[in-house]
Amino acid sequence: MLSPVAGLTAAGLIPPRVFQGSTTGTAFENYLRKALFSTHRPGDVLISDNLASHKTRAVRSALR
Repeated sequence: MLSPVAGLTAAGLIPPRVFQGSTTGTAFENYLRKALFSTHRPGDVLISDNLASHKTRAVRSALR
């Protein structure tokens, strides 16, 4: 199974990633740090769904 993840901004699509298997908290945190944060600008809003891997302690810490 493959799990895709991507971000969308007003300027376009943030380069997507595809994970082998389910998206884990560690995999999602790495995506945030390596892909999303490099394009994030002050005032941007992050909207995430209710997937458990989006709510880990490490992800919450990275978002702060």
